[in-house]
Amino acid sequence: MLYSFLYENVHQAQAIALFCMDFRFKDATLEYLKHDLGLADLDIAVLAGAAKNIADPTSPSDFETAMKQIQLSVKLHHIKKIVIIDHADCGAYGGAMAFANSEREREAHVVNLRKSREILREKFSSQEVELIYADLKGNEIRLERV
Repeated sequence: MLYSFLYENVHQAQAIALFCMDFRFKDATLEYLKHDLGLADLDIAVLAGAAKNIADPTSPSDFETAMKQIQLSVKLHHIKKIVIIDHADCGAYGGAMAFANSEREREAHVVNLRKSREILREKFSSQEVELIYADLKGNEIRLERV
């Protein structure tokens, strides 16, 4: 099968988005990035836990993997923005059951998102860092800037 794209002489992306591998959030996340943030041309890094890999990695290799993907996007595709998206009921955080309630869960994610922004600002001072939290309520997914 042959695909045709408009990128033959283009090698620059608007941003990199780092988000979790959880299939439940994939479609809503991609729609949000494209339609709400206006990011059609972006690199995507998918790692379980997203911000956790930067702010509170389980192992040094988790941090290195996340940073390498962002570094390559900056170097090769000259991105101007880094978007980090965490979500509710994330297995890398222990799922929703690891928290007393949904407010505590959201707070834990926001702490890691903000910590990851500080780390990224130190290493990538020319890139804007945007933080998003995705919440799951019944059959609806709500994404919000934090």
